[in-house]
Amino acid sequence: MKAMTMVMRSMMVVVLSVFIFSCSDGEDGATGPAGPAGSQGEQGPAGADGQDGANGQDGVDGQDGADGQDGADGETGTANVIYSDWFGGFTSPISGTASVFKVNVPELKDLNIKERGVVLAYGRIKAPADTNITEALQFPVIFGDPIAQNFRFTIGDSNDFTGAVDLRFIVQRPSGNTTNIRDSFIKEFRYIIIPGGLPAAKNKSAEDYKKMSYDEITALFGIPK
Repeated sequence: MKAMTMVMRSMMVVVLSVFIFSCSDGEDGATGPAGPAGSQGEQGPAGADGQDGANGQDGVDGQDGADGQDGADGETGTANVIYSDWFGGFTSPISGTASVFKVNVPELKDLNIKERGVVLAYGRIKAPADTNITEALQFPVIFGDPIAQNFRFTIGDSNDFTGAVDLRFIVQRPSGNTTNIRDSFIKEFRYIIIPGGLPAAKNKSAEDYKKMSYDEITALFGIPK
């Protein structure tokens, strides 16, 4: 019985040894095909902003461009024209065939009007009741009989008009008339000075202005009548 048991144990050892040997690592088999790709994972949180880089140096300034051409001179306005209000003149009665009164105008010397500008003088008449003022008349003005009065003006405070700063308004009888004037037919006077070199319109000269009516001059320069 014991002998049988020993035989059985010996056989079990042999079988177990064979089994263990049979289970030892053999050669690796061929690599199997790749499995399907897995789904994409969720996007991770954004990283913190990096620090701003240092500012670069300013570039060199470019050269200035060429100056543009000057624009054309603007037209003369009221600010460039000198004009008076209406003022009285000769003192009555005038005992003689001529009379003169002067008006001081300092701008005449500063503007050198005789050489570069033009001076216009005007008179207007009042009716006996000092109403119904007529239109302004540009000097010189000649009234025939029965009025028989001639009006004109000159620029200057001496015979040669050197350093002129006055306007001289003159009334006189026609040649051959020796009757005292007594009352000036023109009662109010004014002047308008247009500086030279500042035309209010193209191609206007002193003679052009003298040919214009009082209404045209006041409208052109915006002068109150």
